[in-house]
Amino acid sequence: EDQIPPKLSFKDGLALDASENGDGLVTISTPTFSSIVDAQSYLTSILVAEDDCMVDLPLSVMPPNLGASCQSTIFEVTATSSQCPDQSVTRQYQMTVDTDVPVVTAGFDLGQTHVNDFSSVDEGVYLGIASSNATDYEYVGFSYTVTDDCPQTLQTRLRVSSNEFEYDSSRAGDSMVLIRDTMDPRQSHSLMVFVEPGQCGVISDRLCVRNSNVGFRYYQFDVEATDLAGNAGSATAYVVIVPEAEDLPASRDSVGALDLDYFVSSMTPETSPASNVIQTKDMLWDTTREDPPDVPGVSVSVVETVSAEMTISGITVPESQEELDAL
Repeated sequence: EDQIPPKLSFKDGLALDASENGDGLVTISTPTFSSIVDAQSYLTSILVAEDDCMVDLPLSVMPPNLGASCQSTIFEVTATSSQCPDQSVTRQYQMTVDTDVPVVTAGFDLGQTHVNDFSSVDEGVYLGIASSNATDYEYVGFSYTVTDDCPQTLQTRLRVSSNEFEYDSSRAGDSMVLIRDTMDPRQSHSLMVFVEPGQCGVISDRLCVRNSNVGFRYYQFDVEATDLAGNAGSATAYVVIVPEAEDLPASRDSVGALDLDYFVSSMTPETSPASNVIQTKDMLWDTTREDPPDVPGVSVSVVETVSAEMTISGITVPESQEELDAL
């Protein structure tokens, strides 16, 4: 006769990050699971039930009635002796189950002084910047956000690619794109990003490769966030370097205005893919932090210093102070 109830325990030889509180609740801190089914299967694989008559008793793993609750997802495990059905044991195990994909946004904000001709595009995020040789870089006002229902720190990556590749040996590490960390208290503004507002064919002494003949350069900003369960969310935004009308007549409509559809329809993997990865940046996003309110934006200007000599003829310079004062 079986008079000793079964006992639930972890299988021998397993290294588990687990603890038990005074109420008998066992918390398994890692790993994190992306579904209830995966967590159930894991519990079944690491637990063993036995009594004085039998070993490896069958287990019943019941999921929570309300589904996944992040770090507070509690499963109820019951082991019952097949020889004595009245002899059973039930324990609760708390695990982290995150079934939601992180929601990522990406965009650009240069303030009210910048007129973004691409703001009227219905689908997608686009920033238009005029092509220029007067400055090395243009600030794009990049920012991003990540939202996830579970409190955690997510691995986040920014990848900037382009349909062109340009190499400048004088600043090889920062060719085309410049990314710098900031001390901004807002996570969304933790990076400053600058891009070169040029295109292949304008500066002939640099190595520059085009993926197509669409006639303009664009930058693709891909932001991806991955949570502890492996769920990944992403967002994409674009910076378009807009050439002068005479350099690309096809980009203007019949009245000389920008033909936005020409640009947007050209920025596809089939027509002109952004297959050249220019820069990547790994970051962390803490879902428990919120950006502080009423934080003023950052104003950035890029100034290029130009040195020149000027020769003037036909002017007689006074030789004495008296003559200079009289002049």
